[in-house]
Amino acid sequence: MDISDILKVLIGIIIGVLIGYYFETVISPYTGGYSLSTTLTITPSTNSTTVLINQTVTFNVELDVIFPSELSSVESYLRPYILKGLTIKLYMNNLNSTYFWLIDTEETVYSAISGKGRATFTYTFETTGLYTVKAVFEGTNLLRASESEIRITVT
Repeated sequence: MDISDILKVLIGIIIGVLIGYYFETVISPYTGGYSLSTTLTITPSTNSTTVLINQTVTFNVELDVIFPSELSSVESYLRPYILKGLTIKLYMNNLNSTYFWLIDTEETVYSAISGKGRATFTYTFETTGLYTVKAVFEGTNLLRASESEIRITVT
């Protein structure tokens, strides 16, 4: 390891500390003590909830946060920071089972167009039947948990 590698590591550490400091001094004072409600929506890429066997479907998931009126003056500033990098899990079950199995996990990306966190999942249905597809956001210290589900019929 030469001096340039050591400098890269030190610069990385300094940047990490500065980001943490920025969050604690700029963002936390606005959100401290709050537990904000969220809504999660899941939409299939097809125009229908009926799909063919071996068809690949993209599920678009959007996470939104509901700000209280006292934070309305800083909402547009906070949204990009608190709606990105959040974990969304996609679960599925067929209606013959009460057990949901985990399909995939993705992190949200903030969409400036919608003002929401977005995640995209792709799944190929290999067996006919009636399925429930559920997106789950487990929450954070600041954001409450939410989930959304849809039924898909595979023929």
